[in-house]
Amino acid sequence: MASAFELPAHAAPLGILYYSGSSLPSGTLLVAEHGSVTTKVPTGYRISMMNANNAQTNATVFADGFLLNNTNMNSAWARPVDIIQMRDGSLLMSDDKGGSVIRFYKSSGTRATISWLTLICCVLVGLML
Repeated sequence: MASAFELPAHAAPLGILYYSGSSLPSGTLLVAEHGSVTTKVPTGYRISMMNANNAQTNATVFADGFLLNNTNMNSAWARPVDIIQMRDGSLLMSDDKGGSVIRFYKSSGTRATISWLTLICCVLVGLML
């Protein structure tokens, strides 16, 4: 049987959320990819998005940039663990690298936006560790 969705090896998908809000298309699945620690080229370190209503097999990237250097896993400032949906449709992602929670929300544009205050706090906490 063919897989419904494909993720790279060692991506370590830890959290999966079926999104029921209005900011993303109906049937959206979000996957928190914790990331590899034993491979030469890092994989994961992102949130992938898939649509359960489509026949697509490849995930698209919802949020990435948690690695400061895409060839070095030691440059991670965040590692996604799980995702929950808030009542207003925004998303919270837990991060076990910096011990923080990052909020994603839809602003007036069409793309989801990370809360910049949260991002600044995460970076400052990461620098202090």
